[in-house]
Amino acid sequence: MTNRRRRAGMTPLNGQGLALGDARGTHVLLRPDRLSYVKDGRESESAAWSEVRSIELDVPTTGWPVPALGDVVMPLLSGVFVSIIDPPEVRPFYVTVRVPGVEHDWEVGSHHVVGYSRRTADVMKRTVEYLRRTAAARAMLREPARLLERLPAS
Repeated sequence: MTNRRRRAGMTPLNGQGLALGDARGTHVLLRPDRLSYVKDGRESESAAWSEVRSIELDVPTTGWPVPALGDVVMPLLSGVFVSIIDPPEVRPFYVTVRVPGVEHDWEVGSHHVVGYSRRTADVMKRTVEYLRRTAAARAMLREPARLLERLPAS
């Protein structure tokens, strides 16, 4: 996986779609026909794209120019200054999906302890909204790695 893909907060899962959040943990899987909430390795809820009225992402952001650097520095600082600084916890983000009669609130695992860059959060939000509005774009989820290559660098 390239740094560009990792920074995008989205991971291609070949043959499945695009994972939003931590693909090894809790995430939303963007498939060509639906969004699926994956928790403990299993799909627990889903919503067909054709039914989705809105999607909101509440992504934690950071001022760190390279969030991965913050992921290294913050635990080190908390280890050195254990009595002053609380150990960092990975902050999840939330995806709210509205379909007629139902509002799904899904907690998604993050890649970074300190949060995502503002640019990455913006790219994730714009990508998901574009997929929601554009059926032809959702077809690209059959080849998620190629879809990521088309996204702007974050």
